[in-house]
Amino acid sequence: MRKGFLGASYILVEDYFLEKGIDVVDTVRFVSTQMKKELDGLLSLVTHKREIKIVQPVLHWAQSEAFIVLQVKFAHRFDSPGCLDVKHENIKIKPWSIFLSAYCVQAHQPMLFKLNFTLYREILPEVSYWKFESVGRLFMNLTKILPDIWPNILQNPEEVPKSQIQVWWDMKKYYPNDMDKFSQLLEEEEEKRAEEKRSKRRERKKRRQERDQDIPVENGKIEEPPSPTSESTPSEPPSPPPSETQPTPIETQTHPGEAQSPPADEESSSVEAQQTTQEEPRTEL
Repeated sequence: MRKGFLGASYILVEDYFLEKGIDVVDTVRFVSTQMKKELDGLLSLVTHKREIKIVQPVLHWAQSEAFIVLQVKFAHRFDSPGCLDVKHENIKIKPWSIFLSAYCVQAHQPMLFKLNFTLYREILPEVSYWKFESVGRLFMNLTKILPDIWPNILQNPEEVPKSQIQVWWDMKKYYPNDMDKFSQLLEEEEEKRAEEKRSKRRERKKRRQERDQDIPVENGKIEEPPSPTSESTPSEPPSPPPSETQPTPIETQTHPGEAQSPPADEESSSVEAQQTTQEEPRTEL
């Protein structure tokens, strides 16, 4: 039945299993269910035509001083199952780049996996290799020209999104010393980036302080520029400064026929003189 020989299956059941009294109901039911699922999937695939989806596979990588090892998973996320039936693969390992493309149909969705990036440094393609692994994965081993620890596998990090690439730390059990050096190098790179961010923040703060110092200050308050929406009112002219000259005394006018009153000091002196004259004793003749 699995191979499509339905006529032979009928003859075998009628002339042998039924005649011998052999119960094959469960077996025939199981095989029929499996065949029905496969036929339904084929029917759905040809009925609902879907465009080929371009997918960038996820990537794990690790290194020693001599090699770069890669594990490509034919899936759009790390936690998704890899495509098992990969075909039409095209893989090119060049001194400065890696190119990969492969076709697969998963859940009735045709997908074309593509991966293309520039290596951080040059490798030897003639002594590098790749091979397919189980559960929709591919393994690569790239040989370095010079023994060294790379800070990154990508020369241009924008070619592969951060969500699609991770360090393959499980390989530390095979390259413990080299992966420790790589881990230390990553920490140094992270500290350098953090220091650059702190330096930029200090520079922005310094520019802001210099800008604030350039704003004019009057009476201890920072003059704020007038709002563009506020109406401008005409300024009043400044009042003249107070005069330093003494006020002119007011002269008292006298009318004709009126006696002018003496000043207060002269009047008090005449009164005292009269009192002195009255108090003197008379001299007897």
